[in-house]
Amino acid sequence: YPRWSPDGLELYFYSRAAQSLGASADLRRVPLAGGAQQALPVQAWFPFWGWGDIAKDGRILYRTSESSGEFFDPRTNQRESVPDLPGDPLFSDDGKSFAFAVRGVGGKLKAGLYVSPLAGAYKQVFDGWVIWYTWSSTGDLMFLEGRPNLKGILWRIPQAGPMTVVLKELAFIRRPIDILWLTRFDIHPDGRRIVVEGLESFEADIGMI
Repeated sequence: YPRWSPDGLELYFYSRAAQSLGASADLRRVPLAGGAQQALPVQAWFPFWGWGDIAKDGRILYRTSESSGEFFDPRTNQRESVPDLPGDPLFSDDGKSFAFAVRGVGGKLKAGLYVSPLAGAYKQVFDGWVIWYTWSSTGDLMFLEGRPNLKGILWRIPQAGPMTVVLKELAFIRRPIDILWLTRFDIHPDGRRIVVEGLESFEADIGMI
């Protein structure tokens, strides 16, 4: 799950040994201009949807346990504890808030999708099975809901107004015997197009939906 640095000059990603699911992972960065990748002195805990994300100010937010996390500044190596972080964060485009999903397996929160400001309490915006989620450049939160028939529903949660269905019947199991290989998607910066990874990748125009 790669992440861009705010200035677009570096890529951040996690790396772990084979067959190490459930263990900590090394977080690394590599400059686009060339050069060796660098392992950062942090360990993201159990990356499922992703290891975390990078704030607009360049700090990295990631989980260090099932329920907590920390900010890490790669420029100064300073850390700031985040005692309540029960999901892998993904920042909005404006950097003012982040979303995280909870699987609801033995934790204190119900399964679903949550949104939190940088400082303040998070709130649940969807109750159910979340496969993948991302932000659009317009501030809408998009997520794929899992269904028992293994065909998902893509939803849009706007900044104001009720959430709406974008696409239906999206396959989200890439390998029938391995539920860890789930469909991912991303929104084009123009806010109109979406690319969806499933049994095969395709692009859809969501501008008029």
